[in-house]
Amino acid sequence: MINTKKISTDHALVHIGYQAFAGIIYGFSIYVLMQRGFNSAIAGYSLALANLLSLIIQPIVSNFLDRSKKISLFEMIVITSLLILVFYLISNFAKDGSVFFFIVFTLAVGCFSSIEPLFNTIYTIFNNNGIDIKFGKARAFGSASYGIICVLFGFLSESFSYISILIGGSIFALFLVTVSLIIRKDFYKADKHPVEIETSETVSFVEFVKNNKRYMLLCLFLTGIFYGYLATDNFTILVVENLGGNSKDNGLILGIKALLEAVAVFSIGKIRKHIGLEKLLVFASLCFILKSFTIYSATSLSTVYFAQIIQMFSFAMILPSMVEYADVKLPTNVAVRGQAFFTMTIGLGSVLSSLFAGSIINAYGVKTSNLVALIVTIISVIGFILTLLIGNYGKKK
Repeated sequence: MINTKKISTDHALVHIGYQAFAGIIYGFSIYVLMQRGFNSAIAGYSLALANLLSLIIQPIVSNFLDRSKKISLFEMIVITSLLILVFYLISNFAKDGSVFFFIVFTLAVGCFSSIEPLFNTIYTIFNNNGIDIKFGKARAFGSASYGIICVLFGFLSESFSYISILIGGSIFALFLVTVSLIIRKDFYKADKHPVEIETSETVSFVEFVKNNKRYMLLCLFLTGIFYGYLATDNFTILVVENLGGNSKDNGLILGIKALLEAVAVFSIGKIRKHIGLEKLLVFASLCFILKSFTIYSATSLSTVYFAQIIQMFSFAMILPSMVEYADVKLPTNVAVRGQAFFTMTIGLGSVLSSLFAGSIINAYGVKTSNLVALIVTIISVIGFILTLLIGNYGKKK
């Protein structure tokens, strides 16, 4: 008999482990890189390369899993989590400011960024095999763990230096390997075999773009929106230090943001019962402008703390809404590909923001970078809303 409750618990642990390590990687990478001898521009290049590596790895892995008869999704998750652990541990002992450290740290972040789609697919596979593992609750617990870890290591790094982050990262990388092995065991213990998910393999990239120009235009503007968002989010520590704060404040801000996101994830279903999809997307996109303006105009840390409240109405709302939008508006045979393109906009926005924002901060300062982020956000949101509201898709096929 399949123990659905245990599998749901283990699946929640996967998200808790992933988001805990994400708190270390995404919350403190810039801080760690700068503590270890790099300036903001080089630190940004590391994150840009890591995200670019992730964008390259994801389709390769997906294609490999489609063709491979020996390695399943669960084996690939274990292999990737092991690579993350190895690269991260090696980076801890590499010489500060060295090319070798830059390479192995970038590889660790790149592998980690590429594992999220694999974790998200776990739900689809279990669900297709008739096992309901409560994805929303697992994701919410994950967001909560992200917030707690950011707060905890913000305090620890300020009290005991960045070494605490390296130790914590190593522990959670090991935990990630452990939960990957557990969820793999759960699946095979249930004596199930991955059900093939309908994809859009028969539709070429050119054909998809040709038949879904409006959706691709939305993705283009979303890339700009995510650039503006991540140009401040990836460099939160520098925004905080520019206003007189420290690593502890950085951790608290990131923690508050993550915990509010968890509230939004729990609430999105109820909100959708009262607000139409397009209206919710318009509202969420406008909130990106509001948050970007709040960060740019901030003269104290209290304003930055306040800006995190807007996070639950912007980024946290637009993620599930765009997934639903692709599912509802695109033809069934290309809906999965449409969701993949949306996911890529986040990765591309992170690449561009890491590449350019770090360089702008290094050359002209945080305020200038935040101004550029605000301008890009305003232009992108206007384009996104006009594209969203003008015309219609017609009936889904």
